[in-house]
Amino acid sequence: MATVATVFTRTPWVRTPQQVIESLFPTSRPASGDAPPPPRPENKRVWASLLKGKTAVIEEVAEEMDRRDPSRSLTRLALTDGERALQIRVEQKLNVTLILDLMHVLEKLWKAAYVFHAEGRLEADLWVLDRTLQIFFRPCSGNRHHRSLLK
Repeated sequence: MATVATVFTRTPWVRTPQQVIESLFPTSRPASGDAPPPPRPENKRVWASLLKGKTAVIEEVAEEMDRRDPSRSLTRLALTDGERALQIRVEQKLNVTLILDLMHVLEKLWKAAYVFHAEGRLEADLWVLDRTLQIFFRPCSGNRHHRSLLK
């Protein structure tokens, strides 16, 4: 499997959990000009490798980040899928705020929803919406995942 990396700079785009939920599960059509578009990435570099391992690609990311910001004055974030081993490597090597890619989580939630409800049914939509709300609003301790989301 390929390891893919991207490094870019972007103006922060702060949104509330409610705004994220509304973007994923719209309840109404947005009025034109309702919200400004998100800031665009700048100086974006994307690369992938089928041969190098995750550790080597993470090292390349660290080098690219240090080349761009040697004083480490910028806020550094890393977005990863749910693979815990990858998250641990990224946290240890990059010293960043780690963010779990919600789109990967939603993909798993939709698959689970279709076990309980027929695809295209409102019940499936509501099931995924409920679990997504739990991700944003249910208290959790430390870096622990919500193991009770499938109940």
